[in-house]
Amino acid sequence: MADQDKSNNLFDGSGLMDRTQIYAQRKSAGQSARRVHSRNYDPAGKRYIIPQYGKRATRKKEVAAYIRDTLITIILVGIIIALLRTFVITQYIIPSSSMEDTLPVGSQVLANKLMRGEPSLKRGHIIVFKDTHGWLSSSESSSTQGGFAGLFNKITGNKNGDRYLIKRVIGLPGDTVACEGAGHPITVNGQPINESSYLKPGTDPSDVAFTVRVTAGNIFVMGDNRSNSADSRYHTDDGNNGLVPMSAVTGVAVAVIWPVSQWRGLTGGTKVFDNVPIPYNS
Repeated sequence: MADQDKSNNLFDGSGLMDRTQIYAQRKSAGQSARRVHSRNYDPAGKRYIIPQYGKRATRKKEVAAYIRDTLITIILVGIIIALLRTFVITQYIIPSSSMEDTLPVGSQVLANKLMRGEPSLKRGHIIVFKDTHGWLSSSESSSTQGGFAGLFNKITGNKNGDRYLIKRVIGLPGDTVACEGAGHPITVNGQPINESSYLKPGTDPSDVAFTVRVTAGNIFVMGDNRSNSADSRYHTDDGNNGLVPMSAVTGVAVAVIWPVSQWRGLTGGTKVFDNVPIPYNS
């Protein structure tokens, strides 16, 4: 019987050990080895970390939060842009040379919609307006353009789009705008205007003589490239004596935003008219 009891025990150098003790010791040693190589084991706390509450879960939450915040930002920016385009500004692409060198072909401008009313419009402003009296031919009518549909309005295009033009305001209601022809300046209410700051170099203020009285609710407009601009001078037979209804104005061009080398404001042309007297009948 004594021999049988001894067979169930082993000597570990300090005494006899029961087989169950040896098994428990070996099992513990194996677990410790596995713990060292386990990504879910926390040595400091001497415990396993349940994966869904560990680093992986935290990382997933961070990614989800980032995606959520990014989507919210994109949506908010989209809403802001939509509101600005509807009520404040519009972007236009310039396709023709009628406003050179102020607005080169292919340049893009921002037009302020809040400045289109009669109290805000000034002589010298560059305006965008709808073609309400058939100035444009079918090949020159405008349409929305750009990689994102509807983000840009091009002031030319196909017959199916909205029809816009861009010109400079020379006369307001009550003004008399005149010129004696090539070599002579434009006059507004008898005051000669020095337009050298924006006229295309080498062009006369007007190759043709004219005198126009601007009626109530209308404005007289001209392009900066006078020799290549079909403006108010050339549409006296349109039913409105070549004048543009103020109600047709969609905005005042306030800045060139593309190309980057052309970045600048566009409202400086108003200073040219500072000395224009009050209309005769005012």
